[in-house]
Amino acid sequence: MGRNHPLSRFTTSNITYEFNNRPRDQFNIDNSSNFNPIPDDNYKKLPLIIGNDVWIGQDVSFVSSVITVVGGAVVAAGAIVTKNVPPMLLLEVYLQK
Repeated sequence: MGRNHPLSRFTTSNITYEFNNRPRDQFNIDNSSNFNPIPDDNYKKLPLIIGNDVWIGQDVSFVSSVITVVGGAVVAAGAIVTKNVPPMLLLEVYLQK
C-alpha cells in the first residue's frame, strides 16, 4: 500500500480520498453515479525516505507516518518497520512459535 490511510472512514481504501482514481471514475460513468472523494485534512502523503545502498526484502511493511531508512541498512523480508532505521543496521524478523 505504501501510505497511511484515514482510519475514521467506513473503509481505508484510497477510493474515498484520492481524486485521481480511474476505477471510481469508470464506475461513475457506467452507473451514472456521482460517488466523489471527500478530502481528509488529517491525511497527508508523508514521505518514505530511503538512503543509498539500502536493501529491502520482500513483503516489508512500513507502518509509521514518516520513516527514514539510512544508507547501508538491510531490512529483512517480512519485516514490519515502525520507526527510523539507522545506518548499517540489519533489521531481521524473529518469529515466535
